[in-house]
Amino acid sequence: MLEQLLVPVANQGIKQAVICSSNDGPLLQQSVKANDCLEVKFIGEQLPVCTTGAIRDAAGDEADGLLLV
Repeated sequence: MLEQLLVPVANQGIKQAVICSSNDGPLLQQSVKANDCLEVKFIGEQLPVCTTGAIRDAAGDEADGLLLV
């Protein structure tokens, strides 16, 4: 399901994607294969951080960049 969402996003020119999950990061990382022009980063939450915390973690230090949620 994630691949079906990520491939069209990559085809639209998006270069990076972040997937936040609760402890399923390694399993998702093995199963999701996006095309080569999309860099996918997986963030596993040790503690629940809710939607706002996941967005904060996904944005990282890129405060002035465009963020598509």
